[in-house]
Amino acid sequence: MYTKEEIVKEIKRVAEKLGVKQLSKQDFMMNSSIPLSTVKYYVGTWDQALSLAKLDSGDSGEIEVNKDLVEDDDLLKELIRLYNETGQEPTAGLINTKGTYSEMYYRAKWKTIPDAFLKAKMKFPERIKRPKDKNEDSVELFLENLDLKKESSVLSDVLMPEPEEDVILPIEVIPSKEEILPV
Repeated sequence: MYTKEEIVKEIKRVAEKLGVKQLSKQDFMMNSSIPLSTVKYYVGTWDQALSLAKLDSGDSGEIEVNKDLVEDDDLLKELIRLYNETGQEPTAGLINTKGTYSEMYYRAKWKTIPDAFLKAKMKFPERIKRPKDKNEDSVELFLENLDLKKESSVLSDVLMPEPEEDVILPIEVIPSKEEILPV
């Protein structure tokens, strides 16, 4: 069981964690163990709960975030980490599921996520790792195994035998058209 005060305190905690002044139901549900039905039972509507917490619902338009809560470099490095980890350019969905920070920070500072990622690539190019090709791991494994086989003396002789003397291979002479067809 929760009290009205505990619920309001939890709403404030989630908003502070996300660094927002407007909190959506979805963000609350993803970051709190208190169900929305409990909020409704003890407080009333979601807007009433936000009003008690001195927050906005965010349904009226643009969401405000405290842009100074997280350093720009930390946000940009996080985009590069996501790119290196997944091999794909960060999207809102990727940021919100696997990222450290909410996509709202990126939108508040750079308007779009592609713009933020471009800034990250320009500022920290040395941190970007080339994404691996899907077959690259299997090729690397094959080459490692091949190197191990070369080191083995038995297989080394089979794979790369040393010629005992110079060998001259016969060359097959192919007759010309005139030689084959009588005139």
